[in-house]
Amino acid sequence: MQSRAFSGLPIIGLLTLVYFIAGKFGLMLASLHASASPVWPPAGIALAALIVLGYRAWPAIFVGAFLVNVTTAGNVATSLAVASGNTLEAMCGAWLVNRFAGGTTVFNRPQRVFKFALAAVVSTIISPAFGVTSLALAGFADWANYGAIWLTWWLGDTTSDLLIAPLIILWSIASKRRWNRREAVEVGILLLLLFVLSEAVFGGWLTISARNYPIAFICGAIVIWTAFRFTQRETATGIFILSAIAIWGTLHSFGPFAAETENQSLLALQYWTAVVTITAMALSAGMAEHGRAEEALRQSEARTNLAANAANLGLWLWNIRDDELWATEKWRRLFGFAESEPLDIGQWLQVVHPADRERMKQRVQHVLEHGGGEHESEYRITRPDGSTRWIAGYGGVELDECGKPAFVRGVSRDITGRKLAEEKFQLVLDAAPNAMIMVDSAGVITFANASATTVFGYSLSELIGRHIETLIPERFRDRHVGDRKGFLSEPSSRAMGAGRDLFGRRKDGSEFPVEVGLNPIHTTEGLFVLASVIDITARKQAELENQLRNMELARVGRVAVMGELAASLAHEVNNPIGAIVANARAAQRSIAAGKIGTEELTELLTDIVADGRRAGEVIQGIRNMVRKGKPRRALIQIGDIIRELLRIVHADAIGREIEVTAEVDSDTGPVWGDPVQILQVLLNLAINSFEAMTAVPSDARRLAIHAGCDGNGDILISMRDSGPGFPSGMREQLFEAFFSTKAEGTGMGLAISRSIIKAHGGTLSGENCDDGGACFTVHLPRPKEDNSQAA
Repeated sequence: MQSRAFSGLPIIGLLTLVYFIAGKFGLMLASLHASASPVWPPAGIALAALIVLGYRAWPAIFVGAFLVNVTTAGNVATSLAVASGNTLEAMCGAWLVNRFAGGTTVFNRPQRVFKFALAAVVSTIISPAFGVTSLALAGFADWANYGAIWLTWWLGDTTSDLLIAPLIILWSIASKRRWNRREAVEVGILLLLLFVLSEAVFGGWLTISARNYPIAFICGAIVIWTAFRFTQRETATGIFILSAIAIWGTLHSFGPFAAETENQSLLALQYWTAVVTITAMALSAGMAEHGRAEEALRQSEARTNLAANAANLGLWLWNIRDDELWATEKWRRLFGFAESEPLDIGQWLQVVHPADRERMKQRVQHVLEHGGGEHESEYRITRPDGSTRWIAGYGGVELDECGKPAFVRGVSRDITGRKLAEEKFQLVLDAAPNAMIMVDSAGVITFANASATTVFGYSLSELIGRHIETLIPERFRDRHVGDRKGFLSEPSSRAMGAGRDLFGRRKDGSEFPVEVGLNPIHTTEGLFVLASVIDITARKQAELENQLRNMELARVGRVAVMGELAASLAHEVNNPIGAIVANARAAQRSIAAGKIGTEELTELLTDIVADGRRAGEVIQGIRNMVRKGKPRRALIQIGDIIRELLRIVHADAIGREIEVTAEVDSDTGPVWGDPVQILQVLLNLAINSFEAMTAVPSDARRLAIHAGCDGNGDILISMRDSGPGFPSGMREQLFEAFFSTKAEGTGMGLAISRSIIKAHGGTLSGENCDDGGACFTVHLPRPKEDNSQAA
């Protein structure tokens, strides 16, 4: 900290000396009062010093001002007051400039120049207020001349701030300008002209009276020329030279500002100097700002051209009103135009390939009629050498104050390589037997092959740009949007909808089964998904026909077995039944003839009983034969049984147009039982439901299967259909043998089913639903630790 203060002492000392010398020079021009001069260079020196060096330089101003005044007029007290006023004036002016005008960059913009002038006018009120008042109070100034002395003091300080401060501030900043010979010659000519004209006006070369004062503005023309051609530094220097010559000439009673007294002459000159300085410095700042803007624009254009060339882009601008087309060199080379060749929209259209020309004319007409917005297009051009290139164009329309199109600016890029690759890609995919569709991250179709048009019935132009949900049945669209987003979050090559039946939708609204494979494709334009779609209608039809044949074979097999069983039963039971019938008829005849006694009747009845027992034994033997072996019990999952059931009835459900749904609660546990028998029971219930819904409209045929647990952990399986239900009052009769609500029914299905469930320790019940249809419920006990008990 001490070293820093010490390093500033020489500067403060030098500044004090300069201030003192400049002050003594200024007071040499004082005529109205010894302490008030219309030319006061120390004010500008003090303001510039505080702006450049900072507020720490104030002691130099205070000491210098004190020494100047204490050695001139007044006493120590008045000299201290004057020094305080000068120091406060400089500090106030520096604060205003730093706070509101940009500090050392104050002369970079015209607005800041005017703010600087205002700060100078306002801050210089302080010094004359301190100085003149203190001198008048001490008796060193006449109160009658207070106003004239104050005005002289203030104008001298103000003009110094406007003239001297800019000169010092601008020369304290390192210049980046590099002078060439032409500019040096021009500066020399300007200085020579300035000197000659200044001498002519203020040097006594011409006899000019105050009434011809406008002649002074001839010198201003040279200053304006300097402001236009060079920087603020040269402008401030020229003004200083002009002011110095003007002061010398005026003091010698030359020039348009010479008046009756020296003080009046210098005041008039300082007014003129202040006006010329503000005007020239503001103009110079404006030219500098304009130059910076032009340089920034050139650099921006250079960077834009560099980036555009690196990206193989050609930039263009179409002036619609004048039909002028401006384009970069890259664009001209791309389209085959010479660098200096004037361009219009008609010349561009002539380069467009004939097959695309009419389409592009319509695009241009659309821009002219509808105005604002952004436009994209891809088209071909024919170059001068006869070659064809593909171009991608992107442009935006700018409107005038009336809302009409005024300009169109945009970029063009050669996409021939991409188009050739797309054509090869198209040929490869068109050769694929499957429908190939590419979709972007927004779900919009960007590519489709020829097979896709055949499968879905749309033309290629109709497919491109559509949302993929268009090709999906309406009942699945909402779900598909979520599935698509899920795939994009974790893209990978996989089959779509594994384990589910998928359907597509043609243009005519018809649906068909499909298989879909998904493949993510990462490109510079983002993530795309390539979907391979296979129409499996023929395969599904073959599977359905195969299932129906298997079901028919199974049915025929069951009928054959039943036929063999029935034949065996009839053969075995035929003899005892025949004997029973013969004994019964003999008894009838004897009773009719009145020849039978009690003993004979008893004998016949005994024979009948014996024959009946023998028939029962035959039937029991056949039952034992059918039920031969121990029951096959295992721990089975109800979900597996239901899935097997769905597989078996799938074909029949489709043929009957019945919607089958199944739901297995997650807490549904296993049961001990015979999987074949349990499946047979559920199959019987399902077939009964199918047959019960025959008279129901096809769109209302539904069978809902649900498996879950009750409060005890037992398994409950329910089947609910949308049929007419069964007649009221027959709830228990349904399970009686040989009772059926169907004309062709045998009446044994539900009876056998209940007996099977009962053998498993459960129950089977049925009831009509409140909103229509019938519901059958299978109740099976939860597995016991002792498996034998469960069996």
